[in-house]
Amino acid sequence: MTVVGIVAALVAGGLFAVAAVLQQQMAAARPSDEQLSWRLIVHLARQRAWLLGIAVAATSYVVQAVALSFAPLSVVQPLLTAEVIFAVPMSVRRHHLTLHRREWACITAVTAALAVGLAAAHPRPGNPLVPIASWAPILAAATGLVLVTVAVGRAGHGKSRAAGYAIAAAVLMGVESSLMAATAARFEHGATAGFSAWETYAMAVSSISVLLLIQSAFQAGPLAVSMPITDALSPATAIVIGVMLFGERLDSSPAHVTIALGAAVVLILAIAVLDTSPIIQAVHRAESKPTNPSPPAYSVSQDGTSSYELLKGARRR
Repeated sequence: MTVVGIVAALVAGGLFAVAAVLQQQMAAARPSDEQLSWRLIVHLARQRAWLLGIAVAATSYVVQAVALSFAPLSVVQPLLTAEVIFAVPMSVRRHHLTLHRREWACITAVTAALAVGLAAAHPRPGNPLVPIASWAPILAAATGLVLVTVAVGRAGHGKSRAAGYAIAAAVLMGVESSLMAATAARFEHGATAGFSAWETYAMAVSSISVLLLIQSAFQAGPLAVSMPITDALSPATAIVIGVMLFGERLDSSPAHVTIALGAAVVLILAIAVLDTSPIIQAVHRAESKPTNPSPPAYSVSQDGTSSYELLKGARRR
């Protein structure tokens, strides 16, 4: 039933994209001194659009859990990267801009690289029910990496700060997805087994931490800074955990490894080229000035040359 898991993972990715666009729009309007503070969440919780984004994100988690019930973690988590396919057009449209051939080519490349990479890797299921002692080194390493990247983020400004927080969030997302896979496996043995498992509560704690980190990343910089980072690192983290801890198997033949690595390179390059396009840079600038009464936008011609103009009908935050 891997097909069911694949479809569910793609649906979850689309829902994550909608949630990210809604949440970033609201988080970017908050002052910078609220970063990594629960005041940020408290103030955002008063915004209906942000609450709608949380509801969509909660739905996506449910769909992701369904996907993990039918497909290995090494399949589901990379497919969530498909959120960039949905989020970029929505974010660009929100600023009254239009995607051109360069952007659509990158989005197509991301989609193709995902499909080819997964087909080449051919992940096979493992066993997500492992002793807590086996989890200890993974959780310790992830916690240390999160603390370091948060510290680096706090020392930076603007995009570098958003990148630091996004790296921390991405690592925790990978851990969270792994814990979700274990939780789903526990619940297959009944509600009592699920609610008595430590993985269920560890997943809840990691989810809350991810919420604070990703909202802080959204506040610190544009969506196009944090999303490529989370899309690249969270699947990598989950795959490492799936292979090392759950015993999931990937096709290790030289030809398949070469194809999978090539697909990963294409995926990263496509996201990088997309992020540096004039259209996306225009979105960066528009989202970097959320508190202006009349935020600027940029129209971009077919040849990729950007021009400055006032945003039609300035959005109210």
